[in-house]
Amino acid sequence: RNDAAGGAVSWGMGSLSAALNAPEDRPDRPPGSVWLDAAWFDKLPDAAYKYMLTHCVVDPGADPADYRWVTFEVFATFFNKVYIARTEGRSRHGKYSLQREQRVGRWLGRGAGGRLHCQYFTENPCFCLRVKEKNTPVLVQLSQPDCRLQRRDGYAHAIGLYIVKSMDGGRKKRYWKKDHSLVAPKFVEYRDVATEVLCQPYTNYFLIPCTAAPGVEMPFMLTLMSQFNFAVSEVTSQREVELKIKGAWKGRTAGGRVSGQPVWRNNPQYRLTVSEPGVFGFILHQKPVRREGRGDDHLYYISLSIYKTETGGRVVEHDKEALQLDLEFQPFGSIFSECALEVGTYTVVPMTWEHGEEGDFELSVISAAPAHIAHINTLVS
Repeated sequence: RNDAAGGAVSWGMGSLSAALNAPEDRPDRPPGSVWLDAAWFDKLPDAAYKYMLTHCVVDPGADPADYRWVTFEVFATFFNKVYIARTEGRSRHGKYSLQREQRVGRWLGRGAGGRLHCQYFTENPCFCLRVKEKNTPVLVQLSQPDCRLQRRDGYAHAIGLYIVKSMDGGRKKRYWKKDHSLVAPKFVEYRDVATEVLCQPYTNYFLIPCTAAPGVEMPFMLTLMSQFNFAVSEVTSQREVELKIKGAWKGRTAGGRVSGQPVWRNNPQYRLTVSEPGVFGFILHQKPVRREGRGDDHLYYISLSIYKTETGGRVVEHDKEALQLDLEFQPFGSIFSECALEVGTYTVVPMTWEHGEEGDFELSVISAAPAHIAHINTLVS
């Protein structure tokens, strides 16, 4: 389809294949070009004909009426869409109709957050999808820039798309748990990745496009198609406050898990004061540790426990009745969870699996309810 010239040209797949497969053994073939049969030019509208002629390269020594070359950039400018139509059957409306929406975005700065369990994953761009029909299938495609436009062979960065089902009013969350994910992507180094999701009515589906590695800055495009009506919009952060505090497991404070040695009680601990009841999200991010002699980065198995305390002091005994949250140990850069807390004081204890595992971490507490967090300095002999 030719949209740039104000007209449309279509042809069978055989003609397109012939146009794109010029002889490879021609020594005079311009690099990065597309071969077009000159007879095909007669089908172009006037505006497209004039534009294409000014950008074509006639093969040296050949009849100008035979064939011409155009650069891939010119070809992509004019012929940038492929339409696949269903030709059999009818919908309940008598014929098939297709809604198609596109959203263009960019991974930039902290918004290039990388995959789940990367520190800034929740800073990736986010879009909310809603449908009105029951059990509506929606095809979602994520695209990165064509490598040929940048004169590159192949794609250097793997991309993927998380689709998360949520009843949270269409607001972007600051954290996601793994069991929230409806579709977990397989990251591939392709131009496009696509999946079809069966959406329920009046339910929010968050679309989170991302690269496999954090810090990859480039534009992207989301394309959504369905036979039924749907709505998609970009989502910004909800009205939550994020409290951050940095710490480290080092020396005596690298205490390990609760069920290990008694030195677990010297792990870094933090007093959390809650002024109003609410749902609180917790993110624990660890900095990878460079292992001596191996030259690679290592991640510990980490966890997070929260205890209800009278004064918010250091926890020295594991009290199951006071335990509000106990995360499973996981070997990821970031782990997340949430729990409902009443007014009062709590002690937050980040820990590694083994005693003596040293490293830096960052703890984030997220909620719309007011709260305060502070480090507990005292240690236990």
